[in-house]
Amino acid sequence: MPAPTEQELTNAIIRVTRTVKTSVRFLVGHGEPRLDDPGKQGYSMLSAAIENQGYDVSTVSVLEDAEPSDHISVLVIAGPRRMFTADELKLVRKYILKKGRLLLLLDPTLRPETNTGLEPLLAIRGVSFGNGVIMDPESRLSGAEFTIPLVTSYPEHGITHQFDLATFFPIARSVRIQAESDSTAQADWDIHPLANTNPSSWEEYDFQSTEATFDVATDTKGPLTVAVAVAPKKILGHGGVELNKDRPPAMVVIGDSDFVTNAYVNFSGNRDFFLNALHWLAEERDLISISATAASFEPMVLTRNQAQILLYVQVLLLPSIVFGLGVFVWQKRRRL
Repeated sequence: MPAPTEQELTNAIIRVTRTVKTSVRFLVGHGEPRLDDPGKQGYSMLSAAIENQGYDVSTVSVLEDAEPSDHISVLVIAGPRRMFTADELKLVRKYILKKGRLLLLLDPTLRPETNTGLEPLLAIRGVSFGNGVIMDPESRLSGAEFTIPLVTSYPEHGITHQFDLATFFPIARSVRIQAESDSTAQADWDIHPLANTNPSSWEEYDFQSTEATFDVATDTKGPLTVAVAVAPKKILGHGGVELNKDRPPAMVVIGDSDFVTNAYVNFSGNRDFFLNALHWLAEERDLISISATAASFEPMVLTRNQAQILLYVQVLLLPSIVFGLGVFVWQKRRRL
């Protein structure tokens, strides 16, 4: 029988010492990835990672329930592909104001039919989305495509404290903090950037292929924010609904849902970034993610200079040395 890993021991201690599990509910009914789907686009690995942290994970549908349950600690809306009805948006808004903890992952709207209608819900809080797709030339240096921006810049926050792993966000959009003149409600909410792309990235508004180029007239130059944390500055009376005094509302908004699918969740820091956001929303600071020792795919991230040096050494220097030694040995043998 194999010995338990440090992660397994830590999670076992968490489960034994906790009397009540914190509930995490994924909203379904709008084409979201399924928690039980083991395919590349599913969330089965993410679901297992959340459960390993001691959470109670399942799905909920506002179409089936009169309103999201009072027992939901964190509501996750990840990757919806269809429009929310007016009644659904009203229930989500009510949940945010009364219960308050929402983890929202929204992809770029590449087709009109994929518009969800959730954007106005964020606009009244001073948060908006870019209307394009983030492109990142430096992703090529780590073996990824232009459409998978590499993030290594994390402004200091409870979610990102001492977080130094690279994260990858396939087909992502920017998350923007509106100027106070554009949103009178921003004064009521504290909006903090969590993850920024590198300066060579940009948001492409005429996305046709992965070979797009930056257009200074239409595109937005990086660095771009792909995730923000939102918490209220005021406790009572916003939007005509009394807020919960003991547990004020909060949100984490990320401009991509694919980064935690089975295809990408084990890429470098993707899983830990999501779990850190979940811990912060659930106020479960003791649930510290300890990376398992099991092998997983973690791309080696290089700077442009490092990649050029590696190219020169592997492609030019080493073959030249081998060729030179071969010529030297051949000439020595000819003289014998």
